[in-house]
Amino acid sequence: MAVGVSDVRDVVERVCARPDVLDACRHRDLGIVIDVLGGHGVTQGQIAGLTGISQGRLSQYMNYKISPKHSSIFEKFADGLGMPPAARQALGLTPDSATPRMGTSAGKPSTDVGLAYPYTPAQASENVARLWRADLNGAPLLRARLDPGAWNDASLRWLIDPGADQIASLPAGFASAWPTLTVSARR
Repeated sequence: MAVGVSDVRDVVERVCARPDVLDACRHRDLGIVIDVLGGHGVTQGQIAGLTGISQGRLSQYMNYKISPKHSSIFEKFADGLGMPPAARQALGLTPDSATPRMGTSAGKPSTDVGLAYPYTPAQASENVARLWRADLNGAPLLRARLDPGAWNDASLRWLIDPGADQIASLPAGFASAWPTLTVSARR
């Protein structure tokens, strides 16, 4: 069973403390790391979403069809998953991430809104709605009627009313679920 995005960091922390995973990191073997994370409920889709490395590429690493060579791949993998310093060092990286980790620090709000990887259009719709609410959290707009113009962003207008030509170009399953998506986004 897949774990929620908010739990992925905890799983990564536990998995990266294991001697076999640290040894895999020393050998720069992401296949083992991906496999062990999968055994703890972290999907390749979730890893892809967090790291920016495609799910297909992660599968190739796990099945030893190709091996990553460039340090930028290891950097993206470690930064995206928020790997702890010991695992980063085992991968041959600096102990501290080049990009800040998600979470609460020194009075700053958490960027983790507890989203799970969407497997259905309804789940994707709920994620969009939760991200929208998280982005607006604490803004005066929440005390008033939600208005797409307040975001001042063309992409929000597309989310609310993309027009028939855009709906027709959505992937299979999403076009038929469009009424559900717009209702959730307007909540």
